[in-house]
Amino acid sequence: MLPPGGAIPKVLSEVPDLSILLSVVKAAGMTDQLSAVGPFTLFAPTNHAFHSLPAGELSQLFKNTTRLREVLSHHIAKGTTYSAGLQPQMTIPVLNGALSLVNEGSMVNINNASSIIFADLNASNGVIHLIDSVLFLTQ
Repeated sequence: MLPPGGAIPKVLSEVPDLSILLSVVKAAGMTDQLSAVGPFTLFAPTNHAFHSLPAGELSQLFKNTTRLREVLSHHIAKGTTYSAGLQPQMTIPVLNGALSLVNEGSMVNINNASSIIFADLNASNGVIHLIDSVLFLTQ
């Protein structure tokens, strides 16, 4: 599963289960931002996470790039936070200013709505954690 490396968008392009997220990044116009020096931590919804959205939600997001950027920004934190650094009841500020609450039980959970299903996928400008749902500000 380990890609050959590169900045976050390059790594996303090498992981088949992140193809929808890569499309979201491109549609939101955030490829350059996620290719910048960083470092960043990306909580990356898998294709299954996007397919689990209510019917029509993903297509509506693609029609509203402002909302798409807002949702995507809720998955990106400045700095590099590896799974070993995730502590129970910790908060991580994300780019849009909201906080993603990270709880640790048998798995690492974010906002009690999503679990990290694969952690610590390295990119040249940060780290990617695959998650099983799309995070919204209301979660």
